[in-house]
Amino acid sequence: LTGMIDLSVGSVMAVSGVVSVSVYKIAGSMILAIAVGIAVAVVCSAINGLVVTKLSVPPFIATLGMLTVARGVSLLYTNGQNIYQIGDYKFLGQGSIGEIPIPIIFMLLVTVAMWYILNHTPFGRYCYAIGGNEEAARASGVNIHKTKIMAYIVSGVLVGLAGVLFMSRVNAGLPNAGIGYELDTISISVIGGASTAGGSGSAMGTLCGAFIIGILDNIMNLLGVQSYVQQI
Repeated sequence: LTGMIDLSVGSVMAVSGVVSVSVYKIAGSMILAIAVGIAVAVVCSAINGLVVTKLSVPPFIATLGMLTVARGVSLLYTNGQNIYQIGDYKFLGQGSIGEIPIPIIFMLLVTVAMWYILNHTPFGRYCYAIGGNEEAARASGVNIHKTKIMAYIVSGVLVGLAGVLFMSRVNAGLPNAGIGYELDTISISVIGGASTAGGSGSAMGTLCGAFIIGILDNIMNLLGVQSYVQQI
């Protein structure tokens, strides 16, 4: 929406997820593990935002750097080894409330929250304004740097949550998780109606983009299409 990009989401998801898993194994607290995982992702994303705004580094370059840094931190933190035997940590990714899987509940809550933020808060309007015409937004009194940093921080919260849910679902802490996810997120956003130039897009459109990609993948799996052919 702001016309920026974040190539580091897959790597940040991995480092936030493995840190969250390790915190749970040490402290045994799910709330603490989730909070720490999200905090790690927020720090990484805030750094992205600061580098982009305060140092005037293009978002592509800044987040490409974080992609490699976060992946290196993830591998260094775990010594390149997967973390197993994570106990009840798997509940968030594999459990359900009634008949509804918990990840689906998180997906719906996040979609509703982002819909509200983008359509009913000044921050959401500022994101559209910056992506549509940054100079006009600045002339209108929008704090450009603050809004961009906040956009990265919001992204960090969601990436951290994704890291927690991913590791919980696969029942392990995987330092190599999320490779290529940055391309999936871009594809899903664009398919969902977002413009890479900024100024257009929506939470519901992005959800639809995710459904389209996910359903296509699932159909090919059900049809037994070879994985190499699926890539083509």
